[in-house]
Amino acid sequence: MSETQPSQDDPARAADEVEREVIYLLTDDPEGHRPWSVQEVGNEIESQGEAADALRGLARAGLIHRDSDDFVFATRAAIRFRELAGAHI
Repeated sequence: MSETQPSQDDPARAADEVEREVIYLLTDDPEGHRPWSVQEVGNEIESQGEAADALRGLARAGLIHRDSDDFVFATRAAIRFRELAGAHI
């Protein structure tokens, strides 16, 4: 069975990849995990819409916190996931 790359034909898998990219972004600071603005996340992944969707999904899953000023940061569960998964999945 061959593995295929996620594409526009598989929106669920593409959304999962964006969420994964955002988790890695939020947990990639070796000095500590700083809060990110939603706009910063969108700029980093080059899509405000995909960033907003990913952040909503990650918040529902309990992997990020979102404060009243619209900043987001990884939860301890997300940070631990990153430690277990290493640099890449």
